[in-house]
Order: sequence, then structure tokens, then C-alpha cells
Amino acid sequence: MVDSCDYSGPSTRWYSEKASFFNQDKTVYADGPAIWKWMGGSLFGGFEKMSGELVQVTVVELEEGKRYMLFVDELRTFWIKGKGPVTVPRALQFTTGLAENGEGEGGWQHVGECRVWWNPSLLHA
Repeated sequence: MVDSCDYSGPSTRWYSEKASFFNQDKTVYADGPAIWKWMGGSLFGGFEKMSGELVQVTVVELEEGKRYMLFVDELRTFWIKGKGPVTVPRALQFTTGLAENGEGEGGWQHVGECRVWWNPSLLHA
């Protein structure tokens, strides 16, 4: 869904109602629907598709078998509509846990704070 830039599905597939996303510009998106709207609009709306190459993933268990903190370093390639691909390094942090109310992806959702660090101006260089 995210890599295809298709945000027509429910936000609860990835983000719980309790999730919050902190963007590097200090904007905070306070729940799953707000995160999903931002991602499908101003964040990724100008791209045909995306793909990510994981560089490193570190997992810290917060609550045994129920909640984890993920630290992700990746190279994300964005295909800009009418321009072609641009690759940008990004760092992300997610609190992931058991999905609520039978939602989520494979029984898991981002349930707490999510953060991203990157330089989006690289997309326009």
C-alpha cells in the first residue's frame, strides 16, 4: 500500500487510533486517520511509487511478546511524477504492538509514537 502510493485502504491496517507521528519539521499527527491522510496527501501524494532498501533494523522489546520499539535506517527511492526516481536516506522509529480490535497487518500495528528523520529537500535537488 505505502510503496504503491495507494492510501485507499483503512489507516487501521498500519496505525492504531492511539498512534502519533512526529515529523522532522516538528509537526505531530495525533492519530491513525490523521497520519494516513498526511501520508496520502502532502507527504507522498506527488509520487508514482516508492521502494525501500533496509540498511539496518534494531528491535527493542518493550513488553514481552506484545510491544516493540523499531529503529530503521533505510534508503527510500521515490519516483516523482514526471521526473523519475530519487533515493534519499531516512531514519525511522516506531512503537509497534499487537493490533487492536482485529485490525492491523498480520496482527500488528504501529500503536505508539512514530518518528522520521530525513531531508525531503533532497527530492528537489
